Amino acid sequence: MLRESQPRPSKQDTPTIERRQRRDDKIERLRDKRLVDEVVRRQRQSEAMRSEQHEKVRRHFMRQAAEVERQRMRLEREAVQRVTREVRDRGERIVSKIEGLFNNRVTLLKEKLEEERYERTVA
Repeated sequence: MLRESQPRPSKQDTPTIERRQRRDDKIERLRDKRLVDEVVRRQRQSEAMRSEQHEKVRRHFMRQAAEVERQRMRLEREAVQRVTREVRDRGERIVSKIEGLFNNRVTLLKEKLEEERYERTVA
């Protein structure tokens, strides 16, 4: 498949042609290796970016989960405080009612004693 314009290789040119062919093959192999290396590099870079994005999403999710847990704990703490306050207030109201009843009884007894003393002094 030689063109007419190219001279036929002579016996002396054959080693030169073979060297050129080996050189061309070597260049082609190097080009192929570079392309493969570039593809591998891009795949690794893409994988690293995906991994970084995954880690970013995971950290965001963990922050949100921690925030939800903090809010739940705060609400639970507030509920406990509210119930404790209600129990304390109810106890204070009961004590206040008892004190009121006691004071009324004491006042009634004092009035009765004064009345009896008055009756003794009058009699």
